[in-house]
This record gives sequence, C-alpha cells and structure tokens, in this order.
Amino acid sequence: MSLEKLIAFLFQTTGKDRLTEKEIYMILSFKLGWLTPADGKRAIQKALEKNLIKKEGDEIIPNFDYKNI
Repeated sequence: MSLEKLIAFLFQTTGKDRLTEKEIYMILSFKLGWLTPADGKRAIQKALEKNLIKKEGDEIIPNFDYKNI
C-alpha cells in the first residue's frame, strides 16, 4: 500500500478532515495492528516530508483529495 493510499484510508475511515498525530498512530498501531507506534510515527514523518499532509497546530490535514482515492 502506498503512503498516499494509507493516508487516504485513515481519513476516509474516520470520516474526519483533521486528525491529531496521536490519533493516526493509535489507529495504525492499536486499532488496526498494522504498525508499531514507532512505525506509525515514522509514517507520519514520511508523509510530512513527501508533502502528503501538513500540520496545523496539533492537527494533521491531507494535502491532496483523499476522498477520490
């Protein structure tokens, strides 16, 4: 699964347009069991580096139209 698809999946699944970093890695790690918390944090960092998401305060927002993926 690509990082873009992963981000799209997270936001589509929650039905939210904004998530906190903690919400993201908690979903990836504990709810889905896909990644360890450390790997979830690294995925968030990679998505920031690739400009797939941006941070506004404590919230993370997708930088692409995730609803059409």
